[in-house]
Amino acid sequence: MNIKRPQIPKELIQIDDFSSYAQDFLLEELPIFKIKSCEEQAEGAAFFKIEIRKGIFENCTFHGCNFEKASFVDVVFQSCDLSNSKFSGVYFERCRFVSCKCIGIDMSDTVVKQTTFEQSNLQYSYFNKTKMIDVLFDHIDFTESSKIEFPLISK
Repeated sequence: MNIKRPQIPKELIQIDDFSSYAQDFLLEELPIFKIKSCEEQAEGAAFFKIEIRKGIFENCTFHGCNFEKASFVDVVFQSCDLSNSKFSGVYFERCRFVSCKCIGIDMSDTVVKQTTFEQSNLQYSYFNKTKMIDVLFDHIDFTESSKIEFPLISK
């Protein structure tokens, strides 16, 4: 297995209100680089096709948010609650999910490369047709999760 850790620079832009900050980038379809967001609270927010590179989300809550067709490269989710959010068609590369609550997330048709899920709750999550390349699951609760057509691809 060839898992590389996210490449996070030391200098990050601290974002106090990620939902508002992201809107201009979403409208212009521009990627967001080098950010850190802590304690963000969003419910039902739309982040469709958002692209985030080199970022950290810490103690954030994104309940029932729509991240469809988004892209996350070199991103860390630390102690986040992503429950009931939609991540279908998303691309993850060199990401880490650490101590996250991901109950009922939809990760169908997702590509996950060189990513780790550590000490997280993925109960009732949906992984139909998710493609995984060099992915590590460590201390994960998959109770009642759907993993139909769940190809594990390793180079």
